[in-house]
Amino acid sequence: MGMVNSALRAKARFGAALTGTTCRSRSIKGAQRARFSHRSAAAAATRFSHFCQRRRMTAHAPNTPITTRADLMRIFDARTFDARTFDAQTCDALRRTRHSPVAMADLQREFNSALEHFRAGRFREAELAARRLLRQLPDHLDVLTLAGLSALQCGRTTEAIADLSRAAQLSPRIAACHSNLGEAYRRAGRLDESIASLRTAMSLDPNFTDAWINLATVQLQLKQPSDALVSATHATRLAPNAGLAQFRLGQALKESNRTDEAIAALQTATRLLPDNAELFFELGDAYDRSKRHDLAVEAFTRSMQLKPDRAGVYYALGAALGRVGRLDDAMATFRAGTRVAPDDVGLASNVLFGLMFQENITAEQILAEHVAWAERFADPITAKALPHDNDRDPDRRLRVGYVSPDIREHPLAWIGLPLLQAHDRSNVEVYCYSDVEKPDAITPRFRAAADHWRDVLHRSDDEVAQMIRSDRIDVLIDLTMHMSRARPLLFARKPAPVQIAWFAYPGTTGLAAIDYRFTDPTLDPPGTEAGKYREESVRLPDTFWCYAPMSDERASELPAKSNGFVTFGCLNSPHKLNDRTIETWARIVASVDRSRFIVFIPPGPMREHVSELFAKQNVDRSRIEFVAFQPRAEYLRTHGRIDIALDTFPYNGHTTSLDAMWLGVPVVTLVGERVVGRGGLSQLTNLNLTELAAGDVEAFVRIATELANDLPRLSELRATLRRRMESSPLMDAPRFARGFESALRQCWRRWCAR
Repeated sequence: MGMVNSALRAKARFGAALTGTTCRSRSIKGAQRARFSHRSAAAAATRFSHFCQRRRMTAHAPNTPITTRADLMRIFDARTFDARTFDAQTCDALRRTRHSPVAMADLQREFNSALEHFRAGRFREAELAARRLLRQLPDHLDVLTLAGLSALQCGRTTEAIADLSRAAQLSPRIAACHSNLGEAYRRAGRLDESIASLRTAMSLDPNFTDAWINLATVQLQLKQPSDALVSATHATRLAPNAGLAQFRLGQALKESNRTDEAIAALQTATRLLPDNAELFFELGDAYDRSKRHDLAVEAFTRSMQLKPDRAGVYYALGAALGRVGRLDDAMATFRAGTRVAPDDVGLASNVLFGLMFQENITAEQILAEHVAWAERFADPITAKALPHDNDRDPDRRLRVGYVSPDIREHPLAWIGLPLLQAHDRSNVEVYCYSDVEKPDAITPRFRAAADHWRDVLHRSDDEVAQMIRSDRIDVLIDLTMHMSRARPLLFARKPAPVQIAWFAYPGTTGLAAIDYRFTDPTLDPPGTEAGKYREESVRLPDTFWCYAPMSDERASELPAKSNGFVTFGCLNSPHKLNDRTIETWARIVASVDRSRFIVFIPPGPMREHVSELFAKQNVDRSRIEFVAFQPRAEYLRTHGRIDIALDTFPYNGHTTSLDAMWLGVPVVTLVGERVVGRGGLSQLTNLNLTELAAGDVEAFVRIATELANDLPRLSELRATLRRRMESSPLMDAPRFARGFESALRQCWRRWCAR
């Protein structure tokens, strides 16, 4: 949504949801602007009368802080009017003020001045000028409206509501007055009153497009996409060429999961509102949801060009660039965002996560950036944390809390759910703090595996921290770290006496408030972690992962037997790719006669780039098969066409490699210097297949090439890998849970002994 949280949090967070507004009005085709002269006060009064009465101002806005000046100026486009009321209205107003009458020409000049300020986007100046007029014309409809709309654009909703309420009282039969008031109520968060005012406007004029658009806006804010769809659809029927009507229709369709229709409506809106930054942001989010990430990059880029001072677009564009494999561009975008919004915690956190995938950076350098982030954003919060009074019995049943936005169909399900299901309930009491935006069929399985369930979506860090303290959690586990929609500042509040990072990735959070990080003996051999992590490392007995595929997909026969050639493949996320990895893959494919390569890269320029790198090794484009994003079932079936999986580096595949090996596909890995590059070795160690782990690029090429030329060995691995997996610590959930609980107890006893 976002970064409504469309995005809404693009995380989300590789997505943040922003709120705000723009204004526009319904114009009457063919009407002409009034011309003014100052030949006489009487003539000026007449022209000012025409001017004011033909511009009944209306306001409405999208759900983000993008204000398009062209939209604001259209408020003053020609509109139907009744010139007869102005003179009487002005005279009555002057009489009530007990002031001497002033020349109409002076009033006209003051109003023109206020109007020009408004048109130029100088809303505070416009408001001040309008308020000077109100001293002499306190009940003048048009001056009240201008003052109210100007205050609204300055975020002064209390003043705006006062002015626009008075305007509606003075002219209760004018639909625009009630529509304006409805928009002011919306921006003030008084949504019920907003709807009531908008309904009044529509009762006065059922064909008043602006009111329908504004109503759709409120309904979207209330998370009522079906109602918003009705309102926006009606608005587009009334005014097919109204850009904001098409915009709202696109948003409502998107939130109704009708993504293709949403894209069509939003594309129509971009032709009508080509300079609306938020519109292009919403279009980018719709493309992102439909996995058309290359087009999302284009739309987000346009949004950023139009409104470069908004943090949310840097989240979204950076995330989309990562999804199409342009990691360097993604990192540059995130860093640019931190310069635009230096106090934005999430953007800076995105930079930290991106560091995990970059080459030519050491673990010590990564730690330094994490600590610098924490010292700025997190540690000052931790310093204010209150002590804990939990019962310090070292052997009692522990209350263990898990916090995540990913309690759904996500790698967390294949790794975390087996642990929750296998926990010894006499040893631990499980609390789940679910921040999931869109629960799915997996979510109830997590809920059933928990003793206590807390939905914390839309709750602030302070609120969740208090909830955790009230639950008297002993050990709190961060499952997200610096990934999308993480809550590092929740953990900075230290709501539990013992806090641990696990699952998201083997690395560091940089937070002083996180006491421990779980790892395993291969990821971090004893004695190697000094200077790499701020947390203390606690090694699980065998493995970092506890895998359950949650699928009945069968391992296929070796494809090479029927194909007559070997097929290599990599289905890791494209943000793990880099030129060195791709060039190494190309060398392998070039070395194996007639071999093929299947790789997950969404449509876009990255495919051409990969083809060019393969061509430099004399590998024709016809030997490469690109696959786009696939639902999990289809993704698993794709392994049935792969003989050998080639790992990514410096960040290895983790859950993706477990999927491959469970389906009988051996993974050849390159062991890296940093912990994220040792995942392949850790998994192969637990399978007694360390011969597939290479220490350098030359060994990586040699191992993959030799394996491709050894069909009996490939066939044997195809037939036995699943059994190896199922009998290994990687899929022994009870064993993993006992080791995990032992590590929890170790951490708890240390706190009790303090």
